[in-house]
Amino acid sequence: MAKKVLIITYHFPPINVIASRRFGEMAPLMKQFDWETYVLTTKSRGELPVLIPEEDIIRIGAHCDSGKRLVKEEGFKDIPVFLKSIYSLYRKFNIRLESIDRFVFSWRKEVLRNIDKIKEISPDVIIATTSPTVCLWLGRDLSKILKIPWIADFRDPCSLYNPCKFPFIKTIDRIIDKNIVKTACLITTIGPYLAEVMSRFYKKEAHVIFNGFKQEKLEFLQQRTENKEKIVYYAGRFHPHRLTAVKLFIDWLAQTDQNIRLVIRSLGPEQANQEILSSMRKTDKVDLLEPASASQVLKEEKRADFLAIFEDLSKDEVFKGTMTGKLFEYLPFSGTILAVARPDSDMNFVLKQTNRGEVVSNFKDLDAFFQKQKPVPNLEKLKTFTREFQTQKLCTTLNKII
Repeated sequence: MAKKVLIITYHFPPINVIASRRFGEMAPLMKQFDWETYVLTTKSRGELPVLIPEEDIIRIGAHCDSGKRLVKEEGFKDIPVFLKSIYSLYRKFNIRLESIDRFVFSWRKEVLRNIDKIKEISPDVIIATTSPTVCLWLGRDLSKILKIPWIADFRDPCSLYNPCKFPFIKTIDRIIDKNIVKTACLITTIGPYLAEVMSRFYKKEAHVIFNGFKQEKLEFLQQRTENKEKIVYYAGRFHPHRLTAVKLFIDWLAQTDQNIRLVIRSLGPEQANQEILSSMRKTDKVDLLEPASASQVLKEEKRADFLAIFEDLSKDEVFKGTMTGKLFEYLPFSGTILAVARPDSDMNFVLKQTNRGEVVSNFKDLDAFFQKQKPVPNLEKLKTFTREFQTQKLCTTLNKII
């Protein structure tokens, strides 16, 4: 008899963001491993296909970015009146708690008011995936109410990375974070280094479930590009920690005589776009384009010679474990992956195993990267990073706790 899992995720199709794809594509595959999947999420608009029946999805509240083509700013709406003054300090002095987001005071309340809808499902286990952190709060809440185990799934490091400059705030953040997760039976996360760090921090068993890609996309590897001017392509959102890597690459473009163009389709926020535009004054080799449809982006990704990933160059230890979902979206394409990130990034593990690209961190690395021949992908290793393979790993983990 199939068991039931409730996945709590703020981001889920149809909204077209990378975070939607992790369980948007794994959820329908779980059935073949004897798991009935139900999803607790938001109401959203977008182009990503919904691959499980809507009757198996509980949609409560509107997704904060639904319907927006370009995110203007990160935003602090939905903050209760009594916390407005505190959040003004948050913005002014960067006093932040990664363990508490604004949705704890809005979406969480909406969900708990609709608890009867969740009780009707009668799940056997819960997976709560962050960010935002409200999903962890709900995982803990619903586990207690329904008296069932829950798994904390981390796509981001939560309080392990808090850029606030006040040590006391960071300490409080970690105390709250640990308190939320302490009732989880185990942790899943996106890469080996984060799993190691989180296992020590939360004192829990941690399993790596890579984001993966659809196995059918492996056919993209056979496509070839014929651009006289080599195209480096990126489509997505620019979180603040990624901008240093973008600027590094643009600065390198400005001083190289190689025939290379960077094409960016940015989803914002607008402040990030303004910073990129400022860097573009140094060179005419960069195109900053408006958001486009998923089908248009796919065409452009297929035509690109190189697919760029921009991640943090910081020496902060936790960023060694950065493993963006964009990496796995790019794995089955023919374009070589250029990951601008710190040299010890976990992305090295995937790129070296699959022979799909390299991590670069400075001008010297970039010079060497663009002088090399196109690598031959390791097809057998690539198959271990498919959604299908990773879903089987997840279901095996679930079977151990039920």
